[in-house]
Amino acid sequence: MNKQNLVECFVSGISAKYSNYETDGNFLKLHGSIIAKKENGKISISLCGYNTHTTKTTLRLINGCNIVQKKGQLYLNGKPINSKDWYEL
Repeated sequence: MNKQNLVECFVSGISAKYSNYETDGNFLKLHGSIIAKKENGKISISLCGYNTHTTKTTLRLINGCNIVQKKGQLYLNGKPINSKDWYEL
């Protein structure tokens, strides 16, 4: 099991744990904070206020999620975002 496998389990709806990551198939947690969730067949993501390299690289493993930071501003798929809000992919 690695981080990529755990994210694949989340997307596939399978429960799994790895290091500081956990999923029940509906929620993806990092250090106990929910950073991704599935509702009505759609995935939403949040940095939960933690604009860290680990959180961003984990979320980038989800297909359709490209988070980058340029000059202090966060972007999700080219659109500016706030690190505390939720965004649907």
